[in-house]
Amino acid sequence: MEQRKNILMLLTDQHRWDCFGANTGLVQTPNLDGLAEDGVRFTSGYTCNPLCSPARASILTGQYPHEHKVIVNTGDFNGLSSRLDPARPTFMSRLSVAGYRVGYCGKWHLGPRRDCPPGVDVWQNMDLYYKMLRDRGIDWTMWDEDKGSMTGPDATFYSKLPISEELAPAAWVADRTIEILDEFAASETPFCIYVSWYGPHFPTTVPEPYFSMYDPESIERPKNFDEDFANKPRVQEKERRRWNAEIMTWPKWQQVIARYRGFCTFIDHHVGRILDRLRELGEYDNTLIIFTADHGGMMGNHTMFNKGFHFYEETVRIPFAARLPRGARGKVYDSFVSNVDICPTVLDYAGLPMIEPMHGLSMLPLLRGEGPESRRDFAFTQFHGYETSLCTQRMLRTRKYKYCYNPMDLDELYDLEEDPDELVNLAVEALMQPVIEELRRKLHDIMVKYGENCINTCAYGVGENRRITGRWDD
Repeated sequence: MEQRKNILMLLTDQHRWDCFGANTGLVQTPNLDGLAEDGVRFTSGYTCNPLCSPARASILTGQYPHEHKVIVNTGDFNGLSSRLDPARPTFMSRLSVAGYRVGYCGKWHLGPRRDCPPGVDVWQNMDLYYKMLRDRGIDWTMWDEDKGSMTGPDATFYSKLPISEELAPAAWVADRTIEILDEFAASETPFCIYVSWYGPHFPTTVPEPYFSMYDPESIERPKNFDEDFANKPRVQEKERRRWNAEIMTWPKWQQVIARYRGFCTFIDHHVGRILDRLRELGEYDNTLIIFTADHGGMMGNHTMFNKGFHFYEETVRIPFAARLPRGARGKVYDSFVSNVDICPTVLDYAGLPMIEPMHGLSMLPLLRGEGPESRRDFAFTQFHGYETSLCTQRMLRTRKYKYCYNPMDLDELYDLEEDPDELVNLAVEALMQPVIEELRRKLHDIMVKYGENCINTCAYGVGENRRITGRWDD
């Protein structure tokens, strides 16, 4: 019998690039490290949008948010993005039509959890998790814990899990995934299982021993903790105040970071359970496995918390690894990849036509070890606002520079070779204007390529009637 082409998608939530052990060694993630050693690890993975719902819709569609229309978290702004349109094709719906069995387990955040997405045969959403707790007589939700740990002058952003480890959300997601694996592997039909953890996103509620696994005093203070927001967009400091981050001393942040890292290791433990079961079922070598995150997050860097309204590396750079059956082993690429590349990779692997328009690029050549020569030489990220306000922001990241287009305030330019902590905004320097003009033109061309029509109407504010290209309109 021909080997089937299964897919296993592993997604974490608000997972920083530096908290993937294989990248820095700061965090213990032995199972994810093992996956990377047995496949390909990407050290320049970037999110297409540093916000949950837009990034998750892009993973499924291969399109940037302006195309799939989920531009803020679902439910924000009176339902501006109430859901991912069920009629819009995704890799799950395409696989289903092609005969795959499709399962989804965990956080959705693309519309009402009661609504099973098109193409999904087994739908294990977080409402079922809370029903399980209620059936056991347990009245607890993550968000109740969130309210208790993140408000007032003693905000801590973390707490110890008040229920047993085996009933934690991360454990439940792994339990249900293993059940789906057992069901799907019993037939000869190829399958796709999408596993989506709610973590290490706050509220950082973790059980022992993970809660105490990392010594807070051993966590080094980052250079950009001393951010003074000089020549930075004012919204950044406003965000800092909105999350109570301005009251957080470095010793408090050490406590937060220690628990966050413990959460990463806790999730890794459950990744290992899933991968072990895949091996036991004899399907590990038949399965394309992809691991990444929707976005990263701030943990005191630039004295900020959470994400949004900025494009700092801590938020936009994400962990990324994949294993292709009979593909490359132990490869590490610095080629720019994005979570918008996941959909075309899955469809390419399954031999299915691409969704149009397709903004992402298949990573299959890289997973085969054929080299990054044909890859893009930039990372492009959109942001459209959330919660407090809508806005337009775009990021272009090259090897040396990061240019941030902020029409509502100062632009930003960082020399990442000389200033990796992104403290000095060079956009205000007269000598850097030629560099800005070059990057601005490149950003313009990228936006045109991806069909962003705002490029035709968004006045740049540098001279009368001047557009983002830096060119004068005649």
